[in-house]
Amino acid sequence: MIDVFASLSVVHKLTEAFQNLENSNTAKINLNTLSTGGLLDENRDGLLAVGIINLDAVDQFLDAINGLQNSKAITIIDNGSTAKLKPLLENNTLITRVLGIQSHIYQGTLDALDPERIFRLKEIRENSDISEIVLRTSDVAIFNMNAIRKSDQCGSLRSNTTGITIEESCQIAKFIGASDLINEVYFIGLNQNNDAYDMMSINLANMLWYLSEGANLRKIDQYIADSENLVFSVMASPLDHELQFVNSSESGRWWVKVPTEESYMYMACSKRDYEMACNNEISLRIKKALETEI
Repeated sequence: MIDVFASLSVVHKLTEAFQNLENSNTAKINLNTLSTGGLLDENRDGLLAVGIINLDAVDQFLDAINGLQNSKAITIIDNGSTAKLKPLLENNTLITRVLGIQSHIYQGTLDALDPERIFRLKEIRENSDISEIVLRTSDVAIFNMNAIRKSDQCGSLRSNTTGITIEESCQIAKFIGASDLINEVYFIGLNQNNDAYDMMSINLANMLWYLSEGANLRKIDQYIADSENLVFSVMASPLDHELQFVNSSESGRWWVKVPTEESYMYMACSKRDYEMACNNEISLRIKKALETEI
């Protein structure tokens, strides 16, 4: 079940948009009014909480995120136009990563940031596995609706002529829904006072549909070591031991077995990581995990 909380006016717009969607899967989504006290709530009885934050409340919301004192892994889908993005990326208390950032929009120097925290639009467009892996290892996702390009979101003053397409946005929403770790997702920047033809609301309604579709994949990979899953052992020349990759027979998702201080863990990876290992190449993510023994 997905619990969506938003303002009453947003609920009204989204309810109308949902009526135009044909699949009964949307029945899994409950639209409720926004409770500001519920933001970042640790106990939601197993629900995937979905917050919809209006444009005028974005700065206050991101300040609350930046002030968190725990080590939540937060992934932000943003082109770099959000004013509060830079402090979040520089916050060492949080594990903050951003998907879809664009150099000509971001008001800062990308070279000064940790390269493992930023994933440019070109990267995630050329390899959607990046988004899937990052989101699968996140606790919270934040999607800036203004990162969707202007041609897919007519009337939005803050959207840029370049950016994420609505098709890519729906795919990302499905990845968020399918992540077993994410229990909170926030869609920020909704501007109801300047939403020509309700395009932002319609886009969000479609994304919530794919979010619910992804949520149906949750928990089916709970037992990664299940005998029905495919296990591939690879002896890559840069290493002195074999790597074990696991491919889920249910969802098609991939993991790699890496050592830890006490035993081992299964780290999210992609088919591309496996194919690289078969060609005696170890991806940077796996190499770092092996070196640090998470």
